[in-house]
Amino acid sequence: MGKENWHFQEIFDSVDFTHHESTYTHVDDRRFFIINDKMGLARHENDIDQITELRHNIKMIYMNGDISRDTREYIKDSYPYLT
Repeated sequence: MGKENWHFQEIFDSVDFTHHESTYTHVDDRRFFIINDKMGLARHENDIDQITELRHNIKMIYMNGDISRDTREYIKDSYPYLT
């Protein structure tokens, strides 16, 4: 019994629901989180040009995008200098 539960948990953990379309309620939510991932990579690589471009894209999504309230609050918390 214990091994079966462990096997099921392993299968469940191996599925990544992070960027699946069914988890987003608005069009630009998925776009923002992809840009957010790219921002982390650009910060890690210290690529100033890429960071500047991604900040601008995040600001445009925040101002004009069709995003959920939770995503809007996440952007406010993560990027207070953009809002």
